[in-house]
Amino acid sequence: MEQFYLIMCKYKQQIASVAASLIYEEGYGYELAKQKASLGFNDIDIPKNSDIYIELKNYVKTIALEKNKQLFRIQKQIALEAMQFLKDYQPVITGQLLDGIAAPYTAIMLHLFASTHEEVMLFLKQKQIPYESDEVILKMGKQYIRYPSLRFIVDNTLLELIIFPNDRRHRVAPISPINNKPMKRIKFDKLQEIHSLSK
Repeated sequence: MEQFYLIMCKYKQQIASVAASLIYEEGYGYELAKQKASLGFNDIDIPKNSDIYIELKNYVKTIALEKNKQLFRIQKQIALEAMQFLKDYQPVITGQLLDGIAAPYTAIMLHLFASTHEEVMLFLKQKQIPYESDEVILKMGKQYIRYPSLRFIVDNTLLELIIFPNDRRHRVAPISPINNKPMKRIKFDKLQEIHSLSK
C-alpha cells in the first residue's frame, strides 16, 4: 500500500512538472496545463495550483535560469515604465514577476484604481496606444466579481491592466487562484528591489 502511494505521488509530481513547463514555455493557463499534462494518467489526483507553482520555480532554477534572468530584466523595466506612465491610477503590480519569474508568454499584471474604466480607456486612446478590452473574474472575499481589463503590447511583451473602482473596499487584494490567499501586490518603489529567481 505504501509503495502504491509513493508511485501515485511520483506521477502527481510528474504532472505538476509538465504543467509547469507548459505554463512557462507555452503560456498555458493553469487549468489547461493540468489537463494537457495529465493526459494518459488515469485515477491520479490532479495537483493543486500551488503544487504546480512550486514546480514552476524549480523549472526556472534548473532549466530556464539564464533565459529567465534575461526576460526578467526586460519585463521588470517594462513594468516600471508602465507603472510610471500610469501613475495617476495608483498602479500596483501582481503575479509571478514578484517572485522573480519572467515567462515568455505570461502578461505583466497591473492593478489600477479609477473612477471608471472608461477613464483609463480614454487615457490610452489619447496616448495613441491600441488595446484590447475584456473582463476578468476575481475572487474578492467570498464573492466572485467581474472587472474590466485592458491588454496591450510593449516591446513584444503583453501587459494586462485590471481596473478596480477607486474606493476603500478594493484596496484589499483579490484572492489568488494559486494559493487561495490574498494576491501579493506591490508599488513602484518595491518593484525596484525585486530580483530574478536564482539557484
